[in-house]
Amino acid sequence: MTQEILEKMEERKKFKHGQTEDTKRKYKQLKTEIRKLCRQKKEEFINRECEGAEHLERIDSAKFHKKIKDLTWTMKKVTHSLNDKNGVEIFDPKQILNRWKEYCQDLYADDRPNTIVDNIVENEIPHFTTDDIKNAISKLNNKKSPGSDSIPAEFLKLLDIDGITLITDIINSIYQTGQIPVDFLESVFITIPKINKAKNCSDFRTISLISHASKILLILLKSRINHAIEQNLT
Repeated sequence: MTQEILEKMEERKKFKHGQTEDTKRKYKQLKTEIRKLCRQKKEEFINRECEGAEHLERIDSAKFHKKIKDLTWTMKKVTHSLNDKNGVEIFDPKQILNRWKEYCQDLYADDRPNTIVDNIVENEIPHFTTDDIKNAISKLNNKKSPGSDSIPAEFLKLLDIDGITLITDIINSIYQTGQIPVDFLESVFITIPKINKAKNCSDFRTISLISHASKILLILLKSRINHAIEQNLT
């Protein structure tokens, strides 16, 4: 409890047993201010904790899950319903999942037109070696939550040459065809309520977990982009 709230509570005590209209009005005013401050400080605390959880998700999976457990242990305050886009309350689990799907599609919608590149020279398409894939895998963070495939980074780092070769073939196929496997596009969303009895999707903070295999592709893409930027600058 902050010093500001404590001071207002002490001040409120002076007017608690007041008999005049002024003292009653002052007591009611302070009571309202204290409640507002408490809600504000609670919201700030939850936001800080959620930001901390997002940071832990990137560096330490065990601490991340403990933080999530600490944040969600009061699930009794969360309703088992959700409002649809029209504000109508829904209770059916399938409808709730569909609402989340609809919300996420709108949230991450990309309205940019698809750009089709013509006259691609085949020898200009990058070809990755097993050493490139090994280097990308080595950059994956340990103790990080896996995605929908439940494969941790530590497992990928233990792959033998056959496993590395298979991933190399997949990555090169993606570059050659432009088609990304469905598994690479899947994400696991963890929802954390920002407020008690949250009913709207916007009342929740979402944390997205993607597979470590797809992160290999992202690492390679980032490397290619950085290389292209450096070439343009020189």
